[in-house]
Amino acid sequence: MKNFSGKIFAIRWKLLNYAIILIFLYQIIYCAVTFLNVVPEGMRPTMSLWKQATEVPDEILYKRRLYAIELWVSAAALIVYVAIVYRDKLSAKIGKLVKSVEKTDESNTQA
Repeated sequence: MKNFSGKIFAIRWKLLNYAIILIFLYQIIYCAVTFLNVVPEGMRPTMSLWKQATEVPDEILYKRRLYAIELWVSAAALIVYVAIVYRDKLSAKIGKLVKSVEKTDESNTQA
């Protein structure tokens, strides 16, 4: 019975983990789409306003800036969360990558 409860706990943890990641991704996509669509009347969705930025009302610029900040905060939070949760897996992969780069550097210097 203990093994079964351990499996249930592991499944609940994985579901919670994936839910957190999906919520962060949804937030990032939502902010990006909203940032694109907060534009003056008669203008199509765009990332940058270029020369029209001087003609755009301040309220729209403030909204765009707030959505951009929210996007950066969400992306940074996702990166931190993934780095904390998958620390062991990431460090093992980075270690292998560093070793392979060092081997290629040694072979290039010997040739």
